[in-house]
Amino acid sequence: MQVEEGDPFDRDSKTLSDSDEQRRARRPTVLLGFSGEHHWRMPLPETGRIVLGRGEGCDRVLGDARVSRKHCCLHLSKNVHLEDLGSTTGTRLMGRTLEQGEKASLKRGDVFEIGDTSIVCLVSTQSGASIGAGQSPAVFGCRNGRTAMATLRWMTERIAHSQINVLISGETGVGKGVLAAELHRRSNRAERPFVALNCAELQESLLESELFGHERGAFTGAGASKPGLIETADGGTLFLDEIGEMAVGTQAKLLRVLEDRSVRRVGSLQARHIDVRVLAASNRDLAAESERGTFRRDLYFRLNGISLEVPPLRDRLDELEGLVHRFLAQASEAQGHPQTPSLSAEALEALRRHTWPGNIRELRNAIERAVVLCTGEVVTAEHLPVRLEIAPNVVPLATRARAPDGQTTDPALLTGRAQGERQRIEEALDLCAGNQSRAAKMLGISRATLVARLDRYGFPRPRKRTG
Repeated sequence: MQVEEGDPFDRDSKTLSDSDEQRRARRPTVLLGFSGEHHWRMPLPETGRIVLGRGEGCDRVLGDARVSRKHCCLHLSKNVHLEDLGSTTGTRLMGRTLEQGEKASLKRGDVFEIGDTSIVCLVSTQSGASIGAGQSPAVFGCRNGRTAMATLRWMTERIAHSQINVLISGETGVGKGVLAAELHRRSNRAERPFVALNCAELQESLLESELFGHERGAFTGAGASKPGLIETADGGTLFLDEIGEMAVGTQAKLLRVLEDRSVRRVGSLQARHIDVRVLAASNRDLAAESERGTFRRDLYFRLNGISLEVPPLRDRLDELEGLVHRFLAQASEAQGHPQTPSLSAEALEALRRHTWPGNIRELRNAIERAVVLCTGEVVTAEHLPVRLEIAPNVVPLATRARAPDGQTTDPALLTGRAQGERQRIEEALDLCAGNQSRAAKMLGISRATLVARLDRYGFPRPRKRTG
């Protein structure tokens, strides 16, 4: 955690001989727990034994049905150790299931999972005296009246300085890449590289070469050795966008890199040690994908140190006006306009009524278009894209087809997230008059990815023209 200037705990404890590392080590350790929308915080004593479980008498009682009555415990002394107490569903530390009775070292920044609850061990930015049970509500967004974005910002601030891997989920265009960049900017790796890769844009062979690098002569056309993006990000952050599109074979190789903390270039026999924090993002439900076997379960647990979900724009319309004014200013500057136009009340109302299948990316495109078309000082509804002011009421196609991989395309049988994705695709196609390239651009995915989603959800393919 980054200590804010003027932190009283740091000011009282600081001496001329103290290093930053010594001061950080004296700050109290806290546990942050996450289960769905529920978040809790628990300060830990310097020594002792803390039991976590569902039964009465535990030091922390969890309302998680998959947690055993006495699930696990923490042994606190100079070091912290985690022990499974014979739980039914097991205790997983950084993706590895502990043996019963095994005491594993728990470092600050490590994550362990019990049932459906993820728990991270962190250093507090506050003094032990200032941490109270009443200051940490169990459900953010309810007792404190926090919005989903406020909770997301709270989470981002607190996990940025840890070394934990983060899995970012959310619809296309909500700003997952922006959140990843913010996590890097706030981390202690901020001065090192931030390397981003969209896994959906490359074929499997090219993706492996980009990720892991290659040696000269490793394949046809490899005229020189080239470090991969993982090596390039050494000491910094690697952001893997659309990781759900990564081929299973590449997933296995990435898992080995994360477990061994080393990377071997294609065509090389020598592994190179790397120090990289991995942030991954997907608009697919990777938990469900891992259950179905279409995404490696072990890689999912390795990436899912902490999950952050970015809400869609339609659920955060209180931010829409601020975003519009920001995009108006940026678009005006890019167009070389001497003055930023204002927005009429009718145009703002039209923006509020739209469902935004492309989320913030679609909003930015709409505002950039409006600035180009606006010749006066006010952007009006007529400058907005056609039909933008109409909130589509799309009913999914009643198809009973099956995708090639055997997954159902019946909208009634899809998961909630899959239904939402299918509807956003249909809305985008509707707004783009069926043009797949424009719809893919609106959704922020490649055309090939869009075509694969059309097959998955049973959309009828356009007929080829004859004659």
